Amino acid sequence: MMKAIFFDLDGTLGGHGMGSGAYLVTAWQELQAQFAELSFGTAADFLISYRTINNHSWGAWVKKELDLPVEGVKVHIWNEQLQKFGLSKALAAELAAHHSTRMLAAHPDDWRPAPGVHEVLRWAKEQGMKLLVLSNGVEEGQVAKLKENGLFDYFDHLVFSQSIGHAKPEPLYFAHALQLAACRPEDVVMIGDSYTHDIEPADQLGMQRIWIFEDAPIIGLPDDRSVATLGEVPQLLATL
Repeated sequence: MMKAIFFDLDGTLGGHGMGSGAYLVTAWQELQAQFAELSFGTAADFLISYRTINNHSWGAWVKKELDLPVEGVKVHIWNEQLQKFGLSKALAAELAAHHSTRMLAAHPDDWRPAPGVHEVLRWAKEQGMKLLVLSNGVEEGQVAKLKENGLFDYFDHLVFSQSIGHAKPEPLYFAHALQLAACRPEDVVMIGDSYTHDIEPADQLGMQRIWIFEDAPIIGLPDDRSVATLGEVPQLLATL
């Protein structure tokens, strides 16, 4: 029986620019038509590449390895994405700002709670499980998101990389969370949206896990322990 659930925050309990996969597919189609001599892969290739660059870039920003303002990070992500698929540095730089602006207009960057988040957290508390937030985000901003959206009081512990000196996916980060929860890995479910920061380390440590895969409506679910929305978590957890 599971004794604790570890929740990632951004992209899981809520997020910035939610539903942006639709814009990424639009951009992929436009770029293919605009640069017929280049290959942008499949829509899935393009989405997965963007999500990977996005995760790495924000991780570097949090660690102060990427010294840019927030808007600059968004442009940087597009710049990296476009260069990866063969655009020159100059052309990528020109188009990165364009796509960053359009994507933000289509999917505003204010943080919004995921649909059904309160129902899922209430359900989890009713099961008697300890609930922890695991986040690499800046503590002050992350706590504000939880409090402003009425989520703070659901959690027994909040684990921020900034405070403990380790970050996901480092094993020492998860060891700290397990110690707070007083649980063995096999007694914990990790729920998150990042394969490299949430799902892969959970698999390596022997935790149960559920992958929140936002792009499932476009490219399908990656495996049988993944869902498209947080609201589907209780049903899947019942089968673990």
